[in-house]
Amino acid sequence: MRGIPLALATDGSPNGFHILSVDASRATTRLIPAHDPAASLLRLVLDSQAHELSPEILHEYRPGALLTGPLAAAQLASTRLVVNFFEGGPNSVVELSAGGAPFTRMTHTTRMDPFVQEVYGRNATVRKPWVKPELSSHIWQATLPLSLGRGTHRLDVRATDEHGGAHAAFLVLEVI
Repeated sequence: MRGIPLALATDGSPNGFHILSVDASRATTRLIPAHDPAASLLRLVLDSQAHELSPEILHEYRPGALLTGPLAAAQLASTRLVVNFFEGGPNSVVELSAGGAPFTRMTHTTRMDPFVQEVYGRNATVRKPWVKPELSSHIWQATLPLSLGRGTHRLDVRATDEHGGAHAAFLVLEVI
């Protein structure tokens, strides 16, 4: 797209650049993804035990299918919504509203981005052996509430970065 190759850092961040804004004694930065400057700075994926990323499983599903749903109702208790907030830092806040419920804080954690694990797993035969998913310090997660039940639900995520900037994204989840 636009002649810019899509690249993915080992922690899940897209390739791009930062804009530094300085106003007197206050400085802020903003990540601009090179392949899509208007793209969200939040990536939302599902992480379920049923979605083991073994090579046999990966080849049975289209790319990304294991990270979005549909999801069996019995899997809700073992499924987490994982958010990679590319601009996130130790003082950032990320919150989830599942199916219209009030927003609740998600847990900040250091882990691998499931999206990166899938992309790298699917391309194991063409990537260099030293290129592998790494731990990311800008991940938030929350277990999906059992109250969602069967049907189609909207998972809304809002985030506030280190400089007070607001970000939002959503994922539509079908529970079968």
